[in-house]
Amino acid sequence: MATKKTSPPEEAGKPVKRTVKKQTPKKSTAPAKKTSPKKEPVKKTVKKPETPPVVQNDNPQADQKKPRPRSPRNGVELPIGKPFQAGEQARERGRKGGIRSAQVKKERKTLREELLALLQITSKDSEGKEHTQQEHISAALIKEARSGNVRAFETIRDTIGEKAPERIEAQVAGPKFESLDEAFSKMTGDAQ
Repeated sequence: MATKKTSPPEEAGKPVKRTVKKQTPKKSTAPAKKTSPKKEPVKKTVKKPETPPVVQNDNPQADQKKPRPRSPRNGVELPIGKPFQAGEQARERGRKGGIRSAQVKKERKTLREELLALLQITSKDSEGKEHTQQEHISAALIKEARSGNVRAFETIRDTIGEKAPERIEAQVAGPKFESLDEAFSKMTGDAQ
């Protein structure tokens, strides 16, 4: 008769160790495959190439790495090598860039062109007469000048081209002489 092992009675607060029997896998009815014995990997020793001896350079600046060129626009390091690929691809990209640049220039007007276009817009006054924006602005400027606004007057004067030329006075520093004879005598060295 087989005897069963019994576990000792549990003591309060102490964990109980229990043994669990492992289950054995079921044997299959298929014929067993032959397995080859495991081979251990062969360790190869690789010789490292010999490094040439370090030569001391007399010039310490030659050992330093040269800095890469930087973009003058934003200071970013420029790529090493050709900035584009030569051939058909470069021509195609250049052509597309030129077309897009022309479109942007055509769409964008200068401030001068925009203002000139806006000044030509017409509107009717209280009497039903059509006047351009430029005429309305000119009338308002004259009205301001008539009421005593000096800046409005100066703007009108400068616009019509009657601005007085600016005078610049220059002072020459040099020795002062009482008379012309005294100046000549000092210059010739015939001081009396």
